[in-house]
Order: sequence, then C-alpha cells, then structure tokens
Amino acid sequence: MKSLHLGLLTLLGVTWTVGATGQSTAHPRVALVFDDGPLPAQAEGFLAILAREGVRATFSHVGQNVVAHPELSRAVAAAGHEINNHTYTHPHFLTLSDAAIRQEVRDTQAAILAATGQAPRWFWGAYSDWDARIAAAVSAAGMTPFPSNRFNYISSEDWRAETSAEAILRNATTNIRDRTLILCHEWRAETLTMLPAIIGELKRQGCVFVTFSELEALTVAPEAITRQSATAGHNISITAPAATGSLQWRISTDYGRTWANLTESATYRGVTTNTLSITGVAAVQNAALYLLVATSNGATTYPSLTKLSVLADTLPYPTAITADSAGNLYAADAATDTIKRIDLASVVTVFAGTAGQSGSADGTGAAARFNDPSGLVGTTTGELAVSDTGNATLRLITSAGTVSTLAGSATLRGNTDGPGSAATFSSPRGIAQDTAGTLYVADSLNHTIRKISASGTVSTLAGTAGSSGSSDGVGAAARFNHPTGIEVDTSGNVYVADATNNLIRKIAPDGTVTTLAGLVGVSGTQDGAGADALFNQPGGLALDGSGNLFVADTGNSTIRRITPAGVVSTLAGLPGIAGLKDGAGPDAWFNQPLDVCHGADGALYVADTGNAAIRRVGPDGTVTTLALSALTRSEPTPPTPPEPPTQPPTTPPTTTTPTTPTGSNGGGGGGAIGACFLALLGAAWFARGVARRP
Repeated sequence: MKSLHLGLLTLLGVTWTVGATGQSTAHPRVALVFDDGPLPAQAEGFLAILAREGVRATFSHVGQNVVAHPELSRAVAAAGHEINNHTYTHPHFLTLSDAAIRQEVRDTQAAILAATGQAPRWFWGAYSDWDARIAAAVSAAGMTPFPSNRFNYISSEDWRAETSAEAILRNATTNIRDRTLILCHEWRAETLTMLPAIIGELKRQGCVFVTFSELEALTVAPEAITRQSATAGHNISITAPAATGSLQWRISTDYGRTWANLTESATYRGVTTNTLSITGVAAVQNAALYLLVATSNGATTYPSLTKLSVLADTLPYPTAITADSAGNLYAADAATDTIKRIDLASVVTVFAGTAGQSGSADGTGAAARFNDPSGLVGTTTGELAVSDTGNATLRLITSAGTVSTLAGSATLRGNTDGPGSAATFSSPRGIAQDTAGTLYVADSLNHTIRKISASGTVSTLAGTAGSSGSSDGVGAAARFNHPTGIEVDTSGNVYVADATNNLIRKIAPDGTVTTLAGLVGVSGTQDGAGADALFNQPGGLALDGSGNLFVADTGNSTIRRITPAGVVSTLAGLPGIAGLKDGAGPDAWFNQPLDVCHGADGALYVADTGNAAIRRVGPDGTVTTLALSALTRSEPTPPTPPEPPTQPPTTPPTTTTPTTPTGSNGGGGGGAIGACFLALLGAAWFARGVARRP
C-alpha cells in the first residue's frame, strides 16, 4: 500500500504542477542526474531512497558498468527512471580517434538496449569534451546531446574529494528555480548518505521531481525568457531599448506554439516600437509570451522575449500562517515575497511588501521588501514577527504595516550570537514566541534553535551550528537535522519539527532536548506513541489550549495530532495522496501543507502550500477551503511540444493581427513561428557543447 501511495503522490504532484501551472516557480521542476553507474551497492541504495521518497530521476550509465551489471540497469529502468548514454569507458573523447569515439557511443547504446530493452535518447559525455566529431557520432547513433546549458544547471560538486557531505547538500539545494538540473555522482558515498536530506530540502522548497526528458519538454528555452510581473488592473511596459530596424511585437498564449502580431488598441500601444505598453493587465494575459521581431537588411532577429505573470492578491505559495485575536489571518507568501492579510470575509490584501519584488528594505506597507519569508507569528505586543528566510533576518511588522529588522544581516550568513544586526543566521524558518516575549527560531541550515530577546539579542538555545544529527542532550550537546517548525507552550517548553530526522523534539526551559515522537531517519505515516509513530518531513506546529500539538506533516500531506503524552494520530488527510478535497478525516486531501495555526474561532488553519490554498479544520475535524476573494489566475495548458528544431527561421512568418489575446491560439493567428524561433534560442548550446563537470 505504501508503494501505491508513493506512486499516486508522484503522479498527482507532477500532473498538477505541469498541467496547471506550467512554468510557475511556485513548484519548480527539478531533475536529479546521477553519473557514472551502475555500481553495485551504490545503485541499490540510490534506488531504495528514491522509491521511498517517491522520486523519479535520471541516471547516466557507463557502458562497461552496464555490461558488468546489467541487472542494475534493468532495475533503474523498471523503477521508472531514465537512463542516458554516458560513454563506454568514461574517456576523454578529445584524445580519441573518430572510430574510437563512434565505438564508445555505439557500444554503450547497445549495452543499455540489451540490458533494459530501451535505447537511450540522450548522450551525456565525460569531462565536458565536445567537438564536431563527437556531435557526428552522437547523431549517427540516433541520440541528442544532453543540453545542460538550456537549464538552471547546478553541480553538487561531489566529484571533488574535498567537497564535504554538508557542502554536497548545500550545493544541491541552493539557487533552485523552475527547470533545474542537479548533477551528482553515483560513486560518491557521501552523496548517497545526503540524498534523503537533499530530497527533503527540495520538497520543502515545493519542487516537483521529473526526469530529464520531462524537464526538456518545454517549447521555449527558459534562459531566453525575461520574466515580468504585473498586478492585475495595472499598466506595464516591456522594452528592448537597443532594438533597431523594422519592429513588430507578437504574442503567444500557448507557450510559443503559435504567434500573432499585435496591433494598436486600448490594450496595446507601441506595437511597432521598442517599447510595448500594456494597459490594464488582465488575468487572460497571465503566462502570455511577448516577442519583439526586428527586421533589418533582410535579416530577422528577436531582441526581446518576455513572459508575463499576472499577479493578484491570492496566495500562490503560502509558507506560513498565523492569526490575530480579531480573527484575521496572516500568511507569508514566498512566491510573491509578501505578507498577506485575510479578513473574516476571506478578502485577501497585501499587508507588507510588493508582489514580485524581493529585497530587504524596511518601510511601511508596499515600501517594505522581503525575500522568501517562511515563518510567521503574532507577538504579545500585537506585532507580527517574520522569519525572512532569503534575507537570513528576523523582521517585525506593526499593526500599521511598518516593517523593521529585529535581528540578523541581509548581507551575511552565519551563526553568530549577539544583538540585532551583529547576529547572523543561516536559514531561519519556523518562529514562535513565549509568554515573556522571547522569540524562538528554527535556524534550519545551521541545525540549531535560536532565541531572540525582546530587545533583539540572539543566543543559541540548542544544537551546534554546522553539526547535524539526532542526539538528545542539553544545549550544544543536542543535534538537529534541518529543523523547520517550532512552537512553545505556556510552561516554556519548545517543540521542534526536526524535518530531515522525521522527528518531533521537545526542549525544556533548561535546554534539555528529548524526542517526543517519531523514529529517527525513518519516514512514514504510522500513528502510535513515541517512537512507534512515523512522520515524513514534518513542518509547521501549533498548540491548542489543552496541550495538544498539531503538525503539518508535509511529506505525507496530512495533519497530525500529538497528545501531551506523545500519542500521535492523523487528524485529516489521506497519507501519501496529494490533492484538494474537503471532507472529514481521510476524506479531506491536502497537498504538502507547510504550516498550521489556531484561529480566534478555535479552528485550525492550514497553509496548504501545494494547493495554494488556506484550509480550515473545524473542531469536529471537518476540512473546508476558504473562498478567498481574489482574481482567479488563468494559465494556459501547455501543448505537446514539438521536437527542438535545428535551424533558425530564415524569414519572418506571416500572422494575423488580433488586438487582444482571445484564446489558446493567440487570437487566431496562423503564424507558427514557435518551431523555427526556438531553434535560434537554443542554437548556442549546441555550438558551445555541454558545460558540466566530469
């Protein structure tokens, strides 16, 4: 049954993300790529972890290893992972003859086909070697070179002996955005050890795991696109100041499959200049692509390609939630870098920050800036305290919306204790406050729990910076592994969701850390007392008046309850099933909820992150979805993309001339420049070769 749940989780997660949000960075698509296998013991370990986590990946197999261990390649393919041709002996191709290069490519292709019954589509060379001879051999074998340049390419640097396990984790989970390729190596033992933590952190960031082919299957190369956001109803301009010649702006509402010329209208001005003005941006324009075509002396160029994101006061990625005594809710929205207020009528407004503009500026309301806020709590003085994770700072917001920085530095990362900006954090996430006004913060990447006095002086309550683990103990002797959620009771006991350890920990006022529930390092969804209970990447925490602790069990897409005696039960959600469904108990579905809080009405409110929704769990356990009053975003369904072309367009296509976008065919325009245009955007990667580490 667990494998069925994992399979459904993966299926539902990928379908929802790609089908409903396209390129949305709220759920970045990530491809894990493992080089140099298959290797005995290592391969089995990677497969076991990926199966347990419900993650599909891409393996680059070396031909001689496939011949030696065909059963491992078969197991990789049978598990639904993708296999690439990674040469036969992993040589420097530039030192080989043409015949030897062809033999390396052909023999590897034949070995993988014999072992799995599937011929690899992609070639992933060794040592970044690439030239025309290699290209010819790859093409002759019916493959395509692995175009890492077309994506957000990240190396874990695990091929370097000096790269520590912690550095591998940090490298593999930093600077993630949509369509990210993360390169690791199957032979590195530390990579296998850190893989659960890597996957856990990527899941916490809302990532959806895909194979490379799924990552590549998008018509427009992302690095060619400038992204621009606009609030619905406002005016914006898109400009290419250096563009010259005969100019024409075009629009596509189907991901570049078809395009249409724009004409002057009440909506569009400057359609034949280097600045396109759009009046009263509407939801229908969300995810539209705007292309500037320049023709000069018979040559056609494309100086600008912009994807428009139409923002509204909804919550595309709620990471934290809290409530005030009047019944208003406040949510941190990491997708728009804002703090939003939800009133009793479920009307959403921006309380602080400006949608789509990240930064660290203090100020009032829209003048303030945040960067990936992911922790939120109402204070005893009527303010909001915010864990501004991307800035590594703790912020305060008054009831009037005035934002100030309480502690930490937006320009430095570290673990220094001290007053205000002299203190440093690495990745502050969950935040809570006791009755005396002291704040407690889960400093996730430092693996520590920090305290902040009312005056802003920071100290470390428990754990040792840079030392992950699961040991109970007092103060610095205790160990955590990426703590996320945090809560404190009226007696001063602090509760911690120790995410990568899959534990709920308790810290007494004297700093003594014990394990309340969960089994260290084991993910699952079992109810029971203490170590008999299992969690999967637990996130936000909330206490009720009776001392019951509620947990957003993110990886299980459930809400759990822990009694003061440590007995765990599942309050709502169907373990392993990610979806959006109201109901009671297992009939209610969530999608990777990150945080919970209690409202003034006694109900539990959930930041249902994967569903971009706020859910209410009533005292009787019935789950409902708040009908937030905001603009519904319109995102086109991506078409089945054509194969990437190999030649740029030679002449501008002919199109019709709609004045506004009216549907998925770009307003009826017949000029399908998509295939030809994309070649121009992607041609450079082929000429440059495949940039990567060995």
